[in-house]
Amino acid sequence: MIRTMSFSKNYKQLGNVLNEIEVQHIIGEPFEITETLKASDYFKSELRLTLEEVPYNISEFAICETLVYPTLREI
Repeated sequence: MIRTMSFSKNYKQLGNVLNEIEVQHIIGEPFEITETLKASDYFKSELRLTLEEVPYNISEFAICETLVYPTLREI
């Protein structure tokens, strides 16, 4: 089952979020890196342009659209 979470809720602690979306938080277990990826030159230039010229930090939506989504797409 896919659960969505609204950005409008004001959570005070990480545990509140984890309980609502039913996710376990394991402390001290490192991620296992299985493959190293190299960012494309195009992605690096777009990211540089975004960080220098685009008002990306005006809202959560703007951050998602200008930083998070392009990064996930690159990966």
